[in-house]
Amino acid sequence: MSAKIEIQSDTPAKDINRSFHIVAGPGAGKTHWLTQHIIRVIRTSDRLRAPSKVACISYTNVAIGELNSRLGTVAHSVEASTIHSFLYRNLVRPYLHFIKDESGQCVVRHDLVDGHDEHRPSHRLVMEWLTRHKRPFSSNPSELFDYLKTLHWKRNDKGGWVLESLRPYRPNGFLASKLDINNYKRVYWEEGIIDHDDVLYFAARLIEEHPALAEFLAARFPYLFIDEFQDTNPIQSEIVMSLAQSGAVIGVIGDGEQSIFGFQGASREKFLGFSLANMDRYCIVQNRRSTKVIIDSLNALRRDGLQQKSIDASYGKPVQYLVGQDASAHFAIVRRELGDDAKLIALAWKHDELRAIRNPSAVAIADMWKSLEAAGVDRYRFLVRIARATSLAEQARYGPAIREAIGALRVRSGTFAPPVQGACTSDTDRRGLAVTVVGWLGDNMTRIKTMSTLEVYMGLHVLLQGQSVDWKLQGVTTGRFKAFATETPFGDLVGAVSVPEETRDVRTIHQAKGAEFDNVLVRFSSERELTDFLDINAPSTETDRPYYVALSRARHRLFLSIPSASASTIAGLSKIGCVGFEPSGSA
Repeated sequence: MSAKIEIQSDTPAKDINRSFHIVAGPGAGKTHWLTQHIIRVIRTSDRLRAPSKVACISYTNVAIGELNSRLGTVAHSVEASTIHSFLYRNLVRPYLHFIKDESGQCVVRHDLVDGHDEHRPSHRLVMEWLTRHKRPFSSNPSELFDYLKTLHWKRNDKGGWVLESLRPYRPNGFLASKLDINNYKRVYWEEGIIDHDDVLYFAARLIEEHPALAEFLAARFPYLFIDEFQDTNPIQSEIVMSLAQSGAVIGVIGDGEQSIFGFQGASREKFLGFSLANMDRYCIVQNRRSTKVIIDSLNALRRDGLQQKSIDASYGKPVQYLVGQDASAHFAIVRRELGDDAKLIALAWKHDELRAIRNPSAVAIADMWKSLEAAGVDRYRFLVRIARATSLAEQARYGPAIREAIGALRVRSGTFAPPVQGACTSDTDRRGLAVTVVGWLGDNMTRIKTMSTLEVYMGLHVLLQGQSVDWKLQGVTTGRFKAFATETPFGDLVGAVSVPEETRDVRTIHQAKGAEFDNVLVRFSSERELTDFLDINAPSTETDRPYYVALSRARHRLFLSIPSASASTIAGLSKIGCVGFEPSGSA
């Protein structure tokens, strides 16, 4: 493995036709470097033909939008998207019918497939699966559903495919057979339902079973660049290796200290060890984002030896910590300290902490989305999208809100999927209905947030029927959904919903990945998590790295909120340059 060459964010690669591996810490200017590299490739490469493009993979639509805006007039020559969207659009959707079972039958009703989403176990389909395999189940169904949510595809020791979970779970000896688990997804596929992990699985199988597809993809995209590669899981890496072997030039950029998707199989070690023949290796050590005092604290927390250099002339104000159980009070105190004109973002690792900062009383309703899911997965899928669309519309983010509404209006074989009913054979009609739904949400925002979930559901039912007599929502008579929807204010659901690429002032660390803010308050869930984070002599863990990511989002001011702190913990904070909070002007 070749040694890393230290470069700056405006240093060009030695050769555009050589694969590269870049280690770049937070705020290093990697988006600037990647943008300039892509422009250079488009303007000078002799490998790009009329139908071919540069592929650029990122993990958020916000990052993709920023890249496209910087590319300007050459953006039309780049396909920038998430890895799942890229593989679904270019490989899985057009060739899914190639995947056959032992009898030669298609494993998925590909004619019914309409996109992909996170996996949500359906009570009806789970029961169908159990019945088929004569596996009666009497334990807590919520435990089984929580387990099934975490299933992901991976290679076994023999090179085959198995569904496994990071969570060990064997109630009453259940699920002892791998065959039972591997057949679990079949009941979904028979109805054209695939999830994000299935997209990776089918893409890998297509390339493995039909190598010409990898050659086709490498010809269509002779350059493939991947940002945040430290969060790439083994299946994605396998696909990337196949494209490299088929002739694509591969470029990967990332930072092992910011690897926070270990639950999906990603790891810092796999990123650091990723290698291809004749691959150039670079390292960007500058930090364009943060003040020197914040960078000094970040450097003191790194476990890999990388020490970033500040290019900001300002030293900045010290990193400060606040101690106490009331995270919402800390948020209010810091906001007062910064003043009305300053923007403060609070980041928390766990949703419970996030809800406690937004609304101290929200902890009591923390499980209501789980309750809705237990009352019916179809209505859950519909309402979670509607709640996200409502939150986005409230922020005047109408493009993402419409995309969420389109996701709520799922279509299979020319018919809306439950709980929406009626024929829909036109994508234009579906999008038009989604625009109407978002318009209704926006026009009635104040009233909607005071209504019960049932009233909003029935309001949408009336709205749909007003657009077409054939369109409606499933009726509500009696049962768990009616009881839940009657008792639960829709505004509470909106306040507790997780919005992808969050823009509210309080968000999870994972939602803030790739973003940066002037002022940041980071809430630690416990003192133990803080002390583990401060111990740089211990191996880096999935708990430590999210907090490093959170701290590194700050440009100017950084505050830590801690439930409790012993003398030794305060000494540890002092070692990385943190001081206790004191309001400006205090004695």
